[in-house]
Amino acid sequence: MRTFPTGIWIKIERPSSRWRAGAGWNADAALPKRSGETACSGAAPRKRWLRSSQGFTYLELLLVVSLVGMVMALTVPRITLGNDLSATGRKFIGTIRALQRMAEVGQKPVKLYLDLDRGTYWAMVVDGQQERRPLDAAWASSLSFPEKTRVVEVQVRGVTRTYGVAELLFFPNGRLDPAMIYMTDGDHQALTLMLDHLTGNIRTLDRRPEPVRPQPIPDRIKVLLQGTSSRP
Repeated sequence: MRTFPTGIWIKIERPSSRWRAGAGWNADAALPKRSGETACSGAAPRKRWLRSSQGFTYLELLLVVSLVGMVMALTVPRITLGNDLSATGRKFIGTIRALQRMAEVGQKPVKLYLDLDRGTYWAMVVDGQQERRPLDAAWASSLSFPEKTRVVEVQVRGVTRTYGVAELLFFPNGRLDPAMIYMTDGDHQALTLMLDHLTGNIRTLDRRPEPVRPQPIPDRIKVLLQGTSSRP
C-alpha cells in the first residue's frame, strides 16, 4: 500500500482525454501505476487522492496555535478575584460548610474561633471536656483573613463582640449557633453573613444589617402581665 505524508487531501478526477505519444504529454506515463494496472485508452476515468500543495501539516498547525496562545497570554489582561471582599466571603462560606460537614461526619461538635484583633481564625474539635485540632492538615495552624479584610463585628447567640475572640459552635446534627458576621475591606465595601441556626443556611448582605427592634407589647398583654406581677 502506498503512503503519503500527513496533510490536507483533495480528490481530483483524471481527465478522460489523454495526449497521445508523440503529440504531447502522456498522462498514463506520468502517473504511477499500481501493481496489476494496465494502460487502456478505453478504460473509465480513474480517481486518485493527491496531496494539495496548499495543505498544512499537523506540525504547522500546532506551531500556529502555540504562537496564538503565547500572544494572547501576553496581551489579554488577567482577571483575578484574589483578595477582594466578595472572594473572601465566598471562601469563608466554604469554610463554614466544611466545618458543618466535619461535625456531622465525626459526630462531635466543632468550634470556630474568630480573633477580631488579629484577623485570624481556627477550628477545634470538642472531644468531651477537651478540645483538639482537627485531623485535617489545613487546620494545623491558624488561618488569616486577607490584609485588607477586617472582621468588624460578630454576633453569636445574641452576644455582640467588636474585639477579642468570638466562638461559633457547630453541632453533629447539622445545626449551628445563630450568628452574624460583619466584615469590611480597604475600599469601604461591606459584607454581612447571616447564619440560620435551624437550617444552616447562610444569607449574605452587602451592607450592615439594621438592628432588630423589639416588638411593642400590646396593651391587653401589659394588663395581664401587671395582674400577674401584682399577685402575692
